[in-house]
Amino acid sequence: MMKGSKANLSALAEKCKTVIVSNWQGYLNTVKPEDKASIIHTSKIKYVMRRGKPYLWVPESEPHNVNIMFDERGSFSIAHPYPGPLAALFKSIGKLPERVAFTGEIVPVKEKRVDAVKKYVEEAIQSEMKAISDTPNSVRSILNSSDQMYASRCDSLRALINDAKEKYVIYKFVPSSCMFIDPNGTKEIDLKVLELSKPDPLGNETKDIWFQTIDKVLLFLKLFALDSKSQGLGRQNLWMESIRTNQEDEL
Repeated sequence: MMKGSKANLSALAEKCKTVIVSNWQGYLNTVKPEDKASIIHTSKIKYVMRRGKPYLWVPESEPHNVNIMFDERGSFSIAHPYPGPLAALFKSIGKLPERVAFTGEIVPVKEKRVDAVKKYVEEAIQSEMKAISDTPNSVRSILNSSDQMYASRCDSLRALINDAKEKYVIYKFVPSSCMFIDPNGTKEIDLKVLELSKPDPLGNETKDIWFQTIDKVLLFLKLFALDSKSQGLGRQNLWMESIRTNQEDEL
């Protein structure tokens, strides 16, 4: 019984870690110091994971910076990223993505450590560029043709160190608790188990599954993009193509 419980905790921690490392932005919540009612300020903030902790890149113009000076407590939530059209489809049917919610302290990164964090971001960018270059041509063309709204994680991270218009303050988020939220409910994740879990979202097996999913979604959208006046034969051919794709995936 205990082994099964530990296995479940480990599996949840891996799901949690996958959500965290797959995204690059989340919602930061801090307390406004001037409000006696403890009103919360919330905004979307970019981040990178380093040594198991989120490093937050907060624009200098953000009220978060003043809030943190008075109260370092905060929370940070991250959702599983989906491509724009797929996210809209899930939202329309009321299916929310898996989410991870941290509570803890927000600590400013010391000046002498800022360069090390920036170097880590550059290394992450290079790693992702290599992963993208290893993808099939069909998937790579989709990534290269995406507009800013659907820009890759790589492009978003590059903006952190190359954006001349925006200045950032870097913080380390030190979590005291972690919750994993999915359609089945909310579960608390042991931080030690989470730290030890090491999923590889860009590994060959996971990467292949993701690319197959992209292909199926694109084919699915093709089916529903057919004009209402399309001939039945054309629609039938597309369905047959879908069936053949599923059969080939099982081989």
